[in-house]
Amino acid sequence: AAVRDTYSREEARSRLYGQRSIALGVTKKDVGSSLDQLEKTHALLGEFAVGIPVAFALAFVLLKLSGASINENTLFGLVLVLGMVVDDAIVVIENVYRYIQAGHQRRQAAIEGTREVLAPVLTSTLTTIAAFMPLVLLPGTIGEFLQVVPFTVSLTLLASLVECFAILPSHIADYGGSRDSRSPLDEPMARLTRAYQALLSRILPSWPRYAIALGVPLSIFAASAYIFPQLRQELFSSDPQSYFAVWLKLPEGTALNETDRHTRILEAAVRRLPPDDLALVERILVNVGVQNAADRSYVRPNFAELVVDVTDGPEMIDKLQRMVAFVRDEARDLGYDDGVVQVKIIQAGPPKDAPLEAKIQGDDFAALEEIATLLKTHLKTYPGLVSIDDDFTEGKNELIFRLRHEKARRLG
Repeated sequence: AAVRDTYSREEARSRLYGQRSIALGVTKKDVGSSLDQLEKTHALLGEFAVGIPVAFALAFVLLKLSGASINENTLFGLVLVLGMVVDDAIVVIENVYRYIQAGHQRRQAAIEGTREVLAPVLTSTLTTIAAFMPLVLLPGTIGEFLQVVPFTVSLTLLASLVECFAILPSHIADYGGSRDSRSPLDEPMARLTRAYQALLSRILPSWPRYAIALGVPLSIFAASAYIFPQLRQELFSSDPQSYFAVWLKLPEGTALNETDRHTRILEAAVRRLPPDDLALVERILVNVGVQNAADRSYVRPNFAELVVDVTDGPEMIDKLQRMVAFVRDEARDLGYDDGVVQVKIIQAGPPKDAPLEAKIQGDDFAALEEIATLLKTHLKTYPGLVSIDDDFTEGKNELIFRLRHEKARRLG
């Protein structure tokens, strides 16, 4: 074989401030820690990162064994289940304490008290797990994003069973109090109990008990009915970042130089922003042959992206919406439709599906493409709908050669 030392084919380009640049992207594995990766990356750049303390040791071990990483969702699951973990321990320790107060030795009280509540605590925990686990079956992008939450809750509850049935009784048997032990809070709690009993003795025998029993719940219900519709309801809010992206998708087979030419046209359109908005633009990063879209990343010569970084400040969302609307109108005036150029605000938070989606299924790609074209054309007639596109990515053009065997035989 002949080996030649030459240049590889150029597959992507990057520009910053209008000059050629090198774009460095860092991608971690699913089981990797974002914090560890951030620390290593900053170390390479001469900076420092701060770690986080480790908690829920047993749950973290189970998460590690299951292949899950420590991220925002797993921490959310741990915070969500924290109260349930405490409840299991409270039930066990209170029942053991009841046996101690009845005169049993600590060891015997720990055994009998734990054994007595083992079935109800186990049943209640498994019931909670059964309530959370169906969330694993949620469909779509948000389902994939939330799967780790019920998984984390279930593992933590299982870890709590080990703790409250194996570790906690041992601690009580070794370090628990006796029947005659007293707490510094006993006297204050006794005074509070006497005051509460005196209050109940004045309320319960008279008509105010009915007013309180009905008035308080009705007042809470009325206040909730008034306030709840005015609250913003969103499971995972997406805060806008201080930049927006212009995504370019040209027909399959477009050369890298041609894609680069279109990115320069779009970059010039961004620079035609009104003076007040243009003054807020810190930098424009152009990647030709690479596109980090909302759903996936593309490395093809017909894809490109422009990332416009804007100075952070008050009313950021209004400024970004104004800039995006201007650039979108400029792109349309230049002849780019929504299927070729999309201008979107980059938002933090979990990946989300589009607000409006239509799914077309079938085996005939030509018919599917025709239906999708008709649907997109119809949707464009509705005001307020932008970035109307489909997720079908065309393959490369093919040339199919069929050999004429008879002529080939005559030609030898």
